[in-house]
Amino acid sequence: MTGKCMRVINERIEEYVMMRQNRLEFENVLNEVEEMSLKGESALKRSLKYLIMQHQSICNDLKIVDKGLQNFVLACNNSFGIQICMSIYCTREMDGFFMKLEYSLLLIWIVWIMEMYSALGQQVTDQGENLRLSLSSCNWLESPQWCQKSLLIMMTKATKTMEIKPYGLSALNLRSFTHVINAAYSYFNLLQNLK
Repeated sequence: MTGKCMRVINERIEEYVMMRQNRLEFENVLNEVEEMSLKGESALKRSLKYLIMQHQSICNDLKIVDKGLQNFVLACNNSFGIQICMSIYCTREMDGFFMKLEYSLLLIWIVWIMEMYSALGQQVTDQGENLRLSLSSCNWLESPQWCQKSLLIMMTKATKTMEIKPYGLSALNLRSFTHVINAAYSYFNLLQNLK
């Protein structure tokens, strides 16, 4: 099961890297659109078409990644929350030094893994925000009417936050990371009070 999860993670990371490379190409083309408005309408149309295709590709890829990671993210958040809670509890309640050290290292390892994949989700959200800002700050008001309409449609589509959100419950980002940590600590306090 763990091997399969790791393969899925690696595949999704590779997809994310490709999406990020497409995002960089997208920004370059957006800058070229501004420069090409002076060079000619046909070059502008070609660049805008490429820009729109890249934007659609990124949105579609994000949907695929989101759907592919739904079960994994939901299961990891829940299991990591429980493991963090139990690691804190065992670190506090165990008598031997080495047992406390073992559970402390386990706690650090779990928090680090969780922070890493939450940071990947945060990067997706941040890149979506950068896209929205890039579209709104380009010199689109001085471009031809057909270009304005196309960019306006892209801006409208970009208003939807780009995020990985398993089952629509909670976005995968650093905020959800803190929510899981807070929940784990709450569970730990509950265990302490039951004692």
